[in-house]
Amino acid sequence: MNRVLLFISIGLMSFGSAAFAETPVELGTRLYQEKKWAEAAQVLYQFTETHAKQDEDYFAAQYYFGLSLFDLKLYQASSYPIIKVVRSGSKKFRQPALEKLISISGHLKSQKMLDFAISDLRVDDLKKMSDDVYEYKLAEASYDKGQFDQAINYLAQALIKVPDHEAALSLLALSYLKKNNAPLAIESYQKLLNVYEKSAEADVLKKDYTTLNLGRAYFQQKNYPKAIETYSKISRVGHAYRESLKELAWSYLFIGQTTKAIGILESIHTPYYENYFEPESIFLRGILLNGICQFDEAEATIQVFSENYGRLIDILGAWNTQAIDAQQAISEIEFTLEILKAERKGKIKDKKVKISYNGRIPFKVTRTLLQDYRLENSYETLLQIKSENLLAVKSFSLDVNQLPVKTFLEKIYSGRLSYFENQVATVFNELLMKVQKDLNYYKDQLAFVSYEIKEARKKELKQKVIEENRDQDSTSAVESEKKKKEKKVGYQVWAFDGEFWRDELNTYEYSGKNLCTADEDNAGAKSEK
Repeated sequence: MNRVLLFISIGLMSFGSAAFAETPVELGTRLYQEKKWAEAAQVLYQFTETHAKQDEDYFAAQYYFGLSLFDLKLYQASSYPIIKVVRSGSKKFRQPALEKLISISGHLKSQKMLDFAISDLRVDDLKKMSDDVYEYKLAEASYDKGQFDQAINYLAQALIKVPDHEAALSLLALSYLKKNNAPLAIESYQKLLNVYEKSAEADVLKKDYTTLNLGRAYFQQKNYPKAIETYSKISRVGHAYRESLKELAWSYLFIGQTTKAIGILESIHTPYYENYFEPESIFLRGILLNGICQFDEAEATIQVFSENYGRLIDILGAWNTQAIDAQQAISEIEFTLEILKAERKGKIKDKKVKISYNGRIPFKVTRTLLQDYRLENSYETLLQIKSENLLAVKSFSLDVNQLPVKTFLEKIYSGRLSYFENQVATVFNELLMKVQKDLNYYKDQLAFVSYEIKEARKKELKQKVIEENRDQDSTSAVESEKKKKEKKVGYQVWAFDGEFWRDELNTYEYSGKNLCTADEDNAGAKSEK
């Protein structure tokens, strides 16, 4: 009897153990919910590799495997299982996988991934998703495709629900500018500035760049006085102020205040900005000085361009004709970032600290290239992948049970690193080729300016000789002086009245309108002893 009871007891225990044993999916899900993400990923990945049937268990495993990697901050890797679920016909997991994929695209700043997610959205999907998840994202995708009307419609809907949505207001303004609708762009930027004004913790940099963009909107509207007023409100710290100077100079130029335009351009070339790449401003200054017949200053400016950028054209030519591998381009960026890091810490100003720059491309050029959004985004993504790769190594040990998922991650990150290293190098080299092309254009144009200056000087000299000969042939000094006054239409001379000798009293000549001093800024007193 006791033996029978023993058998029954063992049978019940076996039945209970079988009835309540966790499946791999249940185990993995529980581990995920307990925030044991590495262990969950290990269990779930092994299940997806061995489970042949594409059923709800398989999709559940892929979904929670993706969530585990996401919470481990392995965003690149997490997209792979999540995309598999999005492509599936899973009734339970496809919808949350779509939302998670949009979130992943935000972390990775990946437009391609976002486009894929959005292209797979259905009407029912949109109804289930929260407003801030899809409306702004849809607008971004439309904007990047050049569908500005569609972007504006999505943004309008987003702003009805969240009127102070900073990113939406900024993108709305840009969309209007793309459509050449400056008044509505101005209205959007002003609303965004009001949002910053109301915020005690408003980012100064964001505010300055919004002000810069508002000035550009006025410039596009050809409201140059208002553009000047707006640019003048930008704080004098940070990149926004420096970027505004060229546009401020153009604004003064368009309202005829050439001297102020030249003065602003000259300020860009002070020692404070010596480590910035500004060939266009030198080029423009040379053109303007020649236009108002300040030939000495124009020639000096052409010389400054030659000294600053002549050698650079040769350096870029050598770089662009060689086969440059990805690591060489990335090294140039890293050399520049080291200097920028030291600059931010104030080490550059400390004479005791010597910072060496090892780049082949001059520092000021690469620093400017890094402000291009394509290079900036590609390099930031590369850094993120490197960071995730280190985190993946740290998260998964050499435990034999974790080798499969570790191998999976190594394969992903190896491929991603190689792709984005090449991407960074490609963008970097394309930008350098554009710089070389622009510099050659500026050089050619300034050569024409130099030629015009020489021709103008020849004409001046020729005219001077003619006038001197004519004066010598005059019958009297009185008649000669009279003829000079008649020829100088627009000039007023203080005549000698017998009390002082002419060389003891300065003669002030006020220029009238002529080809060289057509604007009111340059009409002024010329003094000669």
